[in-house]
Amino acid sequence: MNTKNTNANGKIELPVEFQVDVSLTESNISGKIFNGDLEIPIYIKYGDKEILIPEEFKDVGKNVKINFTTENENTVITTGKAKSNEIQLVQIYDTELWNKMANDNPVTMYIETI
Repeated sequence: MNTKNTNANGKIELPVEFQVDVSLTESNISGKIFNGDLEIPIYIKYGDKEILIPEEFKDVGKNVKINFTTENENTVITTGKAKSNEIQLVQIYDTELWNKMANDNPVTMYIETI
C-alpha cells in the first residue's frame, strides 16, 4: 500500500478521499474506490444503515461520515459507526443513500471520523 493516507503500520488514516468507479445493478451499486496504489471494492446496497470497512482502516469502531460527490455534482452523505469487515471490501447498507445515487453515480468519496 503506497499512499499518503497510510501510517507506519500500513493502516489507512482518516480523513481520506477516493475516486469512485461504480455501476448500478438491480440490487446494488458496485465497483471500486481508489487512491494512488490503493484500490478497494465497494458495494452500496438497500438495507438498514450499516457501514462495513476493511480492517486496514485505522478508525474501525469509530463514527464516520462519508460524503459522496455524484456525476451531477450533488453531495450525498451517510453517517454511522464503522464496523470491521473481514474482507478487503467497503460495504454500505443504506436505502436512502442507494435511492439518491441510483441514477446519479458517485465519482468521489470522502470519509472522515466524526
